[in-house]
Amino acid sequence: MSAMVLFSGAAVLAMALAAFGSAYAQGRTGAAAMDATWKKPEVSGKIRTTMMLALVFMEALTLFVFAIVFVLAGRVTNEIGVFAAVAVVSMGLAATGSALAQGRTAAAALESSWREPEDSGDTRTSMMLGLVFMEALTLFVFAIVFVLAGSVDGSRVVFASAAVGAMALAAIGSAAGQGRTAAAAMQATWKQPAGAGNTRTSMMLALVFMEALTLFVFAIVFVLNGRATTLAGNLFGAAAVAAMAMAAVGSALSQGKAGAAAMEATWRQPEAAGDIRTSMMLALVFMEALTLFVFAIVFVLSGMVA
Repeated sequence: MSAMVLFSGAAVLAMALAAFGSAYAQGRTGAAAMDATWKKPEVSGKIRTTMMLALVFMEALTLFVFAIVFVLAGRVTNEIGVFAAVAVVSMGLAATGSALAQGRTAAAALESSWREPEDSGDTRTSMMLGLVFMEALTLFVFAIVFVLAGSVDGSRVVFASAAVGAMALAAIGSAAGQGRTAAAAMQATWKQPAGAGNTRTSMMLALVFMEALTLFVFAIVFVLNGRATTLAGNLFGAAAVAAMAMAAVGSALSQGKAGAAAMEATWRQPEAAGDIRTSMMLALVFMEALTLFVFAIVFVLSGMVA
């Protein structure tokens, strides 16, 4: 099988994965918007605006995969055919993970829009901030594919293939955690509209922690890329980025659970929002550190591997 045939098959699969994820999320968002419209027809314009903004973000995810297919198509050689195939499939999976998280957030935002129409502006702002974070996760995968595509050769193909797969896995984990937290923040906004500002602040802090987990994987890929020129370097690098991704996913899912609980606590007891945020931050720091421990040991050992 030629490298171009392998890449072409992977490319159409990646496009299908991304389209499936985006379409599913858009369907969930559209259904939530229709539900909100008949329940509060007098604010249908605001509901439509919120829906359209969410749909644009989900549409863009598939376009990112479309773009990376074009970027890689002109660079496919027999030497890096496997990398190119893994890269586009990883992009498709990352886009699907981000889309599903965005759909969950948007549906919750649209529910908030009809339950508390007076605060639909706050809800839309919080939703947009959440969607931007989830969108960026797929862009991180896009960026690492783009960078590696310019440097990968036969000596790095094992590491590079594992690296893009690990980036996608980390992005999916972060998106899942962020989606859970952001959806809980949308719910908190309509249940306690007076505390929308506190809710948004807590949500943003939680999302930053989850975003950083994928960036840790991004960083270790850069650290190891220049060292993965031998068989030992490739094998160690592949194992290291896989380990980093697994640690990042575990931390992100745990942070998502803690973040969602903090959102609920904030609307149930808005007077204690500051204390709740402090406790949430302390919990997130401990979970974040777990992935940093893996990062540190990978960094130390990478200098010892021949």
